[in-house]
Amino acid sequence: MNQEMIEVSAVLSFFMHTEDSRKERSRHPVQGAEFSFHVGGNGEATLTRFRGDAQEVEVPADYQGHPVTEIASYAFASCDTLKKVHLPASVVRVGEGVFGSCTALEQVTLPEGLQELGSQCFAECESLRAISLPDSLSAVPAALLRGCTALQQVRLPRHEGVTIGWQAFSECDSLTEVIIPEGTAVLGEMAFFNCSALERISLPASLRTIDRNAFSFCRQLRRVELPAGMRRIGMQAFFGCAALETVRIPASLTEVEGNPFGNCARLMEVTVEDGNPVLEMNGPMLMNRPRHAVLSYMCGQDAGFAIVPAGTLEVADHAFTGCRALHRVTLPEGIEKLGNAAFSNCSSLRAINLPGSLTDIGLDLLDGCDNVVMQAPDGTLSGRYVSKVQPAFITSLE
Repeated sequence: MNQEMIEVSAVLSFFMHTEDSRKERSRHPVQGAEFSFHVGGNGEATLTRFRGDAQEVEVPADYQGHPVTEIASYAFASCDTLKKVHLPASVVRVGEGVFGSCTALEQVTLPEGLQELGSQCFAECESLRAISLPDSLSAVPAALLRGCTALQQVRLPRHEGVTIGWQAFSECDSLTEVIIPEGTAVLGEMAFFNCSALERISLPASLRTIDRNAFSFCRQLRRVELPAGMRRIGMQAFFGCAALETVRIPASLTEVEGNPFGNCARLMEVTVEDGNPVLEMNGPMLMNRPRHAVLSYMCGQDAGFAIVPAGTLEVADHAFTGCRALHRVTLPEGIEKLGNAAFSNCSSLRAINLPGSLTDIGLDLLDGCDNVVMQAPDGTLSGRYVSKVQPAFITSLE
């Protein structure tokens, strides 16, 4: 009996769906387009599926007298002929991946009053050049425009407390300038990761957090000015920004995770505002005062030698990475930790001492330093490290 009821219900559902779809097409004729809808108990309609090869689509504002308020997840996903889409003012929610991998999509109109966009909504839309996100949005979701390689212009929502989510704009290779509007509080992990053409960023006074890898591998970025009032910066936030030369850090920045500026081979100047309790400059080195750690070395100054100051306990991950002019490094007795790849790709490095006080030597410490000679006392971790790896490094003794 239950099986029969299920089968009858399925048949009725099929015919109702077919009839509804036919009525919808007759009321909203669009050549090459077919919409499917679901009407909820609240009387609101959700567009659940689009089929067709239309290049331009205007989503209807109502379905049989029911307002269309939502577009379900993946409703338009991988429609590779779609070029233009207009959403009506009635739509307040757009689900996950709705337009994902619509590789021909060039233009989309989002309504003011839109309250929610799902993650990956426009991910891999490789032809999309510009988008305007309405002020009614309180968050830019994860991977919203990830991999939109043609994207050149984006207008972000102006709303108090806006969060820009994980990978929201990662790998947008044509994006050259980003203006983060006032009201934005958080730039999430990898938000602009590998935006390889990004040259300029403007950060608002409302910003409080830049999370891990937010601007990693933005290889054309030259200058960063962190706003007064910013409190936290995540690990490797600007890692691999090969053109980065100057950074300004406010006194308010008190939470510093790891090394935000590792592998920035042209870094020449970091200015730390007076009164910052965590960070300070010691010659060409950005130091974390509470950790007694060297975070970043100003590789762009092209100094031939570096003397790490007495009292230093740690050299952070990638602190000296890419300092190709560096010939010699002197480390102080009492230092305890050398981070992962701390001196990697210092291709001119010829000499470094590893004190007996070291208790932690990171992976790939001197990767890419083919001619370096290390010195360390016997009977210590440093000595054992040198005896193990030194033969692999010595290709010439100059």
